[in-house]
Amino acid sequence: MTTQVTRNRNVILASIAFAVISLLLGMWVNHNQGDKNQPFFDIENGTVFPIPRDITPFNLVNAEQKPFTNNDLNGHWSVLFFGFTQCPQLCPTTLAILNDTYQQLEKKKNVKLPQIVFISVDPERDTPPVIQKYIGSFNKNFVGATGSQDEIKKLTATLNVLYMKVQKPNTNDPMSYQIDHSGTLLLVNPEGKLLALFSSPHTAEILANNIAAIEARFSKET
Repeated sequence: MTTQVTRNRNVILASIAFAVISLLLGMWVNHNQGDKNQPFFDIENGTVFPIPRDITPFNLVNAEQKPFTNNDLNGHWSVLFFGFTQCPQLCPTTLAILNDTYQQLEKKKNVKLPQIVFISVDPERDTPPVIQKYIGSFNKNFVGATGSQDEIKKLTATLNVLYMKVQKPNTNDPMSYQIDHSGTLLLVNPEGKLLALFSSPHTAEILANNIAAIEARFSKET
């Protein structure tokens, strides 16, 4: 009985901690939006940074079991989404929306299709073959990646991506857990720098319009 109460308490505490971290992220985004001395490009349901942000060097493995590093973000636009394959709702919903977004962008003129990258924060269960099968069910052009916990933590810390492992109650199985994480999407420019964040909830139409508008603005400034 005591063990059950302890587990429930831990789940509640983990949820509270994740909510607090999410609040801090919102404050961080608002702080960056509030710099009035910098030119700001306003978009719907998202934030464009006045100055693109460097991404700390990372070393992951893609779904084809080949290295995936910062070099894979250079030379094209990329949309990054962090999740895990056993996610019950947020991940499949977001990936389905990203598929619709991709298809809408294909129909737009003068828009370079971004690579859509799904990065698993659950390397214990999400092997490259598992990720490959998962993302392929949404779009064969999507890229999947994962890596060691150290590499994932380093990359997510750089990008301020939030996630937290929460053990399921009523079980002693160490592999029985969920991962609380945000649905934020990150847009990386062709220089491999973080340029924008898109907050959930997402819609394919808004995402496609935002990406197209940012690309057009970027092309004029470079």
